Amino acid sequence: IVTTTADVPNWEIDTTLGVVTGEAALNLNVGSIGDLLVERGGRRTVEQRVHRDRVAAHQAMVEAAVARGAHAVVGVTVGYTPLGDVVLVTATGTAVTLRPPDDR
Repeated sequence: IVTTTADVPNWEIDTTLGVVTGEAALNLNVGSIGDLLVERGGRRTVEQRVHRDRVAAHQAMVEAAVARGAHAVVGVTVGYTPLGDVVLVTATGTAVTLRPPDDR
């Protein structure tokens, strides 16, 4: 379970395992953005590359959470940091274990 919220509906957080991150680097070194748009079929190509790298960062974050024994990642954010010809895509969240809610 991956969520941007601080909790998971119908579950209680049992243990907080810490911050997990995943990164992907989107290389924009293609000569010029015009070359990229013309040579590769237009704007959708740029969108597809951004989407691909966002998914890669998300997957790396999930893998880091699973490696810690997490059931879920809460409070997820995605950030983009330009570094010259590269844009670093980062997914960050808190890995947690879950338990069913207490019967009260």
